[in-house]
Amino acid sequence: MYYAELLPRLNTLTVISDFPGGVKDIVGIRIDNNDLAISTKSSTSRIKLPIDENHKVADMTISSLKCIDSCLRLSISFPAAKLSEHTQSFMDFNHSNVQKWSCSDLRRTPQNAEKQNIFHFSCMYCNNSIINSKDCSFFDMPSELWSEMMDFWHCHKPHDHGIHGEHQHNHYEELKPKQMDVIIGGFYFLVDKAGGLTVAEDQVYCPSCNAELGVLDKSSKKVFKYNLTLNYDQVSEQFPRYLYVYNCVLDKINSSACRAFVIKSDSKSLFIWVLNIGLDISTEIGVFKNALKLLYDVDHPETETPTEEIAVPGVVLDDCIARLQSINSQLPSGHRSAAVAGKDLSISFMAGA
Repeated sequence: MYYAELLPRLNTLTVISDFPGGVKDIVGIRIDNNDLAISTKSSTSRIKLPIDENHKVADMTISSLKCIDSCLRLSISFPAAKLSEHTQSFMDFNHSNVQKWSCSDLRRTPQNAEKQNIFHFSCMYCNNSIINSKDCSFFDMPSELWSEMMDFWHCHKPHDHGIHGEHQHNHYEELKPKQMDVIIGGFYFLVDKAGGLTVAEDQVYCPSCNAELGVLDKSSKKVFKYNLTLNYDQVSEQFPRYLYVYNCVLDKINSSACRAFVIKSDSKSLFIWVLNIGLDISTEIGVFKNALKLLYDVDHPETETPTEEIAVPGVVLDDCIARLQSINSQLPSGHRSAAVAGKDLSISFMAGA
């Protein structure tokens, strides 16, 4: 098992790997096609590095090499000027991080002769078409926190002056799509007439199979992305449920700078403490761009640490926990947890794709 982390502000690439031998057993180390190859007399192990063609292999040097308790730790240095263009502030990271099934992401779908992207979203449970790009216009949500930011966006917020004033007030307090418009949030679509969805007791259902697809948000239908399938050409793709949590956490960090969260469903809870943001890392599972490095604990007891609570559906929390545990299981055995205030918390990562 291995873990590699790119630290552009420190001009360093850190690699940690399970290694049964000692430093004396290594006969060669080289970087080949973005892989780190570590050779002994009997074998060669390869570690995928979170780098690309912008990183010049010829400029890399090993600044540190240690082997302790069957764990190999390397630090690979870069000249400072080489990585300065890859550093970014959190705000740069947050705005450049293309969310799955946003307007920017959907531009990768094929276009017809009129330069219109052709795709449709169908019910994940019965494949009934819900949202078709031929019939709808798509707009990204200006901000998940748009209603809280009203006082900053409007110098003269509308006041209640009779019926007309009330109408204006509701107009500003509620972000409502037009009949065939689709407003895209981090983990949902806001729709009005699109899809012919049915509503009962504030729940939104597929008109074909009656599967629950979302909730009624004031007068708009909020359809969760993880209940739909994106279809284009011969491709069908789904929205991982754990991205619901990832996008919520990212929005909370952006709005309040909070780093500790309790994610709750009806039956369980998940404590998350975000350590770093915007990291490029690699594990046995693959390479993750703009990832969050975090500590987590399932059903964590009450703590005095200030936390932000996020309520999510049970299926979302279950998928998020499974994802964190899967990544944790692929880390080097000696680097899967960290002791905080006398309690071991597990280490993992979350990324937007």
